Amino acid sequence: MYPETTKNNNFYFDTIDQLNKNITKIATRFPLKILQINIRGMNNPNKFDSIKEFLNRYVGVIAVLVVGETWVQSERTNLFKINGYKSFFSCRPECSGGGLAVYVREAIVFDELGNVHANGFHHVHLRLDASGTPFHIHAIYRPPSFDSSVFFRNLESLLSASKANQFHVIVGDINIPTNQIESCITSEYVNLLKCYNFSVTNTYPTRPASNNVLDHVVCSETMLNNIVNETIFNDCSDHNFVLSTFNVHKDVTCRTLSKTITNYRRLIEAFKAATVCMPKGTAFERLVYVLDLYNRLKEKFSRSVQVRARIKGHCPWTSFDLWKWLRMKDNILQRHKKFPHDGDIKNLLQYVSRRVQQIKNQFKRDYYDNLFRNADQKSIWNNLNEILGLKDRDYSVKIDVDGQLTSHGPAVANRFNEFFSSIGPQLACSISSSRNINKFGTLNPLPNSIYLAPTTDQEVILRIRYLNSSKMFSKLLRDVFNESISTGIYPDCLKMA
Repeated sequence: MYPETTKNNNFYFDTIDQLNKNITKIATRFPLKILQINIRGMNNPNKFDSIKEFLNRYVGVIAVLVVGETWVQSERTNLFKINGYKSFFSCRPECSGGGLAVYVREAIVFDELGNVHANGFHHVHLRLDASGTPFHIHAIYRPPSFDSSVFFRNLESLLSASKANQFHVIVGDINIPTNQIESCITSEYVNLLKCYNFSVTNTYPTRPASNNVLDHVVCSETMLNNIVNETIFNDCSDHNFVLSTFNVHKDVTCRTLSKTITNYRRLIEAFKAATVCMPKGTAFERLVYVLDLYNRLKEKFSRSVQVRARIKGHCPWTSFDLWKWLRMKDNILQRHKKFPHDGDIKNLLQYVSRRVQQIKNQFKRDYYDNLFRNADQKSIWNNLNEILGLKDRDYSVKIDVDGQLTSHGPAVANRFNEFFSSIGPQLACSISSSRNINKFGTLNPLPNSIYLAPTTDQEVILRIRYLNSSKMFSKLLRDVFNESISTGIYPDCLKMA
């Protein structure tokens, strides 16, 4: 018998009863349990029954069941159903060997993203919605005869496609003994995982006959504190069962980041075509028509892009653009870690880092500008105190009243009132009243009128160079300016701060 526990959350049990007694030791708030089994032939009714018996006897709830070496052919998969679970099979069409089956509880929301098999290698990719967190499960069976170099290429493609804001877990019989660190294939396997910050988390042997760890639970190193592996001996196969419990709870909130993308090329083309013939009316009426036309066309040729991002709220200025660039930086950073001496990747990382800083500064300024722009005085002071860390500050004031310091509210208020109510009369008494306020003759009477010459097309075009110098619009703006001067009225549609 193996020791009961290890320091990295791994347990070993000889029986299911021992496993059930230990379930209270696993402190997880939202546990997601994955059980993997190398059954070596599920066609045997006794072996298939042993799986269902384990599910019945175990006091916890298994969310996902991964069964390797099913030896089941595709035309017989309907014979291997488990009540309360949906099943996915990856079968070898040319023979009955190998094979992989994945069972997911019906109450769980999930998507099947991939199901491939080649030369005995099987990979089923599922994405679960576990407590609102995307949880990717890659169920794999790799036979010992499968080319290791091909497997490593497939594994690297899988790892490089994993996203930092999602859980990715690889479970299954990989047939690489991770406990034999001197093995070349083991060394290459472990180093490849480390390049992407992944590692094998289970440590107890899963094949007792060889005393090797062949069935693996692989996840990102950021998840190491959120996983418990339990290895259970059984006599229905030459592999032990491995039960992995994940704490998928995260103290984060999901926020929808959105961005509006406008096709300005099509917008300008449509705007030019629509303004060939302008309606008749006053300058103000034509201006309203043009603005309304442009806004309607802009809405027509714009689309909104949204993404649900897991954000803790520490950076409320996070935007769609910043989120996208941060993900890009993470991907390039992973490549830089893998190829630290590649000059092109290093230069690209420096460029993207600068862009991230620029975009972050911009949206941070915009966030605080919007925070204070339309806020009332009370909100402004509350926001300032929170930003400056003064929200819980002690604002008690001590003042000298008749030679003694006091912080008593009424006494302090009365002292301030006495000071400010008397300072005005005291200052007035000290100033002579016989003064000539226009001693130097600098105050001249106001003129009776002011004259503004009407503007012209040429002046409008020169003053607003960035606008298209079409005569149609220069005439419209000219008429708007001149009509504003002649009537003393400013167009309502332009009254925007």
